[in-house]
Amino acid sequence: MIKPFWSGRYFFYLADHLSELIIVWFAWQLTESAASVGIAVFVSRLPYWLCSILIGFLVDKLSPGKTIFFANLLSSIILVGIPMFFYIRILDYYLFCFLVFLYSSCKVFDMLATRKIVAEISMGYEYVKTNTLIDISKRAGRLTGPLVAYLMLFYFSESLIFVLTMVFHVFICFSCYIEIVVPKEKNHNNRELILQSLKNSLFRYFRNSKLARLAFLYVFINPVYSISLWVFLPVYYDEIMLSGERGYSFAMFLLSLGAMMSSILIYKKGIKDEMNSVLLGFIVFSLGFFLLSLSTGLLSSFLSILIISFGIPLFDVGSASIVNSESSKKDQAKFYSLFRCFAELGLAIGLLAGGHLIDIFGYRNAASTISLIYIFLLTIALIINLKSREKGKSHF
Repeated sequence: MIKPFWSGRYFFYLADHLSELIIVWFAWQLTESAASVGIAVFVSRLPYWLCSILIGFLVDKLSPGKTIFFANLLSSIILVGIPMFFYIRILDYYLFCFLVFLYSSCKVFDMLATRKIVAEISMGYEYVKTNTLIDISKRAGRLTGPLVAYLMLFYFSESLIFVLTMVFHVFICFSCYIEIVVPKEKNHNNRELILQSLKNSLFRYFRNSKLARLAFLYVFINPVYSISLWVFLPVYYDEIMLSGERGYSFAMFLLSLGAMMSSILIYKKGIKDEMNSVLLGFIVFSLGFFLLSLSTGLLSSFLSILIISFGIPLFDVGSASIVNSESSKKDQAKFYSLFRCFAELGLAIGLLAGGHLIDIFGYRNAASTISLIYIFLLTIALIINLKSREKGKSHF
């Protein structure tokens, strides 16, 4: 029996976006440095590649419903500490990063458990459609997040967003409990060492050429994602547009609105080739980032944000569908965690290097140069892949 969990995904991503906004805000308030903001967001992504392989092994052995329940319950407890420590004046940058690391670790458990559920509920359906439904729930949650954040920032304080986010995590725990009842299989590898399991999983993962190409592709293309959304964008609206958190919140609202429209189109029209979808998504994303770096007013910047948003579901749904379709059911969480390790490595490169590039070369110069390089290289890769498909062989 599979209980509906779409509403649970909505509230999870609503809470996820609220926490993302406030993490960026606190990092900037504590340091007022683009490089420090990048490092703080890097710490929030650290569990995705530092711990995700081990967590993936655990999730494959645990009930996905119980995993989601306890992960979100622990997330809500951690979130209470950040504003509390801030107002009693013991929250410094290092303690903040440590709490963010713990919070993100809980989100990794939730993410991998959700990926495992996709393999179960996609029986008789296409992976693309299932992943698109999750993506629509994600966009709806992230669409509401900026609106809630804007109202909180206008009428209340930033700490209230933490409290509200904690409430949403608790709501996920008690209203969206998921339990999948499947016949239990005998596991003959209970005594196998984790290192040996990891070695076997890595071998099976990279023996699949499509998964291997996807992993290395994300190491290359994910830096532009982390630089633009987590390093450039909040500082851009605060320093250049002088609109502060409200301008950034509205920009994120538009980002989620455009991404949700794109997800609905994908659900209606489908995707012919997942790898081409990933490449095209990042080309559109990089194009929007380039136009944003040239924007001189709020209106033109918001239009650029909408262009950026249309590319995100293309590579999100495409990559998730590739991993689902190329993995066996018993390896869903492990293989997705391995893929996330490489994807997070790309994000880490952008977070660590992006802030320093912006501090050294300036916001516009760094953003426009980086985005143009990615547009050029990814367009070449897409053309090569399209021609290869005509010959019956894919290179990317």
